[in-house]
Amino acid sequence: MMRTSLRVAEQGFTLLEIMVVVVIIGLLAAIVAPQFIGNIDKAAITRAKGDIRGIETALNLYRLDNFRYPSTSDGLQALVTNPGETIAPNWKQQLRRLPSSPTAPTARKAAKASMPTLVTGISTDARFSRAAQRGFSLLELLVVIAIIGILVGAVVLSIGAVGPDREAEQEVQRLRGLIDLLHEDALMQSRDYGLMLTTGGYRFYVYDYKQLKWIQIAGDRLLEEHAVRNQLELGLALDGKDVKLEKKFETIDRERDPVPQVMILSSGELTPFELGVSRDGANGHYALTGELDGKLVVAEEGYAAR
Repeated sequence: MMRTSLRVAEQGFTLLEIMVVVVIIGLLAAIVAPQFIGNIDKAAITRAKGDIRGIETALNLYRLDNFRYPSTSDGLQALVTNPGETIAPNWKQQLRRLPSSPTAPTARKAAKASMPTLVTGISTDARFSRAAQRGFSLLELLVVIAIIGILVGAVVLSIGAVGPDREAEQEVQRLRGLIDLLHEDALMQSRDYGLMLTTGGYRFYVYDYKQLKWIQIAGDRLLEEHAVRNQLELGLALDGKDVKLEKKFETIDRERDPVPQVMILSSGELTPFELGVSRDGANGHYALTGELDGKLVVAEEGYAAR
């Protein structure tokens, strides 16, 4: 009788049970794995493109401030730390830190769990021995596989949610840098600049006192019409009231003398505004607030703590 009980305990799974589990694992792998791997690659590519655009903008702003790009010896570090007054007399910090490689591996130390064993190498833990003999039931395996599937799905969704924050922040920082730059240039050159926004981008104007109208700035790649990245949308509020923005500049171009919503005047004054950059379907957004004296403030609003 005792031998019969031992054989039942060590019997394990039937071939049918194993085949069912293998089929379920195969289905989950076929559905989840391509999406998971694809999202990892897409997230890395999106991050790399965003980092490159951010560095390009920072370099152009550095050139406009100091009339030259950083030297080879200074490198991109000149965008983060001041290389010296003789090298960059009008230096401003353009980047908080240099971006890291989006594919750089993160080293983690594996934790080891000790288990009492005999000299022969067999565990002395009675519970472990009984579990090893009994094995797992099919229900237990299915529950574990379901939990793994849920966790993998959550990781895929979280990877997809990383991009929006970075891209929205970079768009806000780019616009902040340009407005700040034009605010200084307006004071020094006695020019009046204007900012025209649509839900998908913006362009800058300068006021022509000969023609008595606002004209687009030509010949400056940094100030030409800029479209925000896919799925990002701009919003504008003046005097606490939301402004209805056109979706495309084609509608504005049909107007005879379009007037920018935000003006950067040679007197040093700036049209007070609050500009938001959000992603379709996201709860949070980045806000750029401009005050009458030209002060600009960037804030993150509505995103969950990370």
